[in-house]
Amino acid sequence: MTQEKLITSRNLVDSDIGPLRRLTGILDSMPTENKPEDKTRGYKASIQVVLNLKDIEVLEAVEPYHFPIFTTRPFTLSNRKKSMWGVLADSFNQIADMQYTKEQLDPTNPNYIKPGARTDISETVGKRVGLVVADGEDGRPKNSLTVEPIRARAEMLPGPPGCST
Repeated sequence: MTQEKLITSRNLVDSDIGPLRRLTGILDSMPTENKPEDKTRGYKASIQVVLNLKDIEVLEAVEPYHFPIFTTRPFTLSNRKKSMWGVLADSFNQIADMQYTKEQLDPTNPNYIKPGARTDISETVGKRVGLVVADGEDGRPKNSLTVEPIRARAEMLPGPPGCST
């Protein structure tokens, strides 16, 4: 292919995020990997995590997906709300907090449960969770990041403690 044919503004694709758009599955594991600093590429040292789901049920896909497992792309762990992990964590927390009463979420109420004492994503390993691509297309939620699209966003989680999933 000639150099002129490599440079084009036509037939561009949105992104390569895979065929799945909505799914549920059992959160099997969340392995992490330490990534060392790579000054030649401008990368800082980081910890990356992937979410491994098994026994998945495909709710929406753009092409057939016949595998019983799904692994998200790696997320760089971060305490920043506007990071990819932060957006996923915030979405998870919003869904998980639905199991609490208004009083439990009200800081002025004596029954208030502090955020650090509420359900955390690590407590959902072994439970059925749902993921949705947050691209704003076909009724799916819009991503709250403007820099880079989020690949997965928590959509539904197990009910209150004591409920079976």
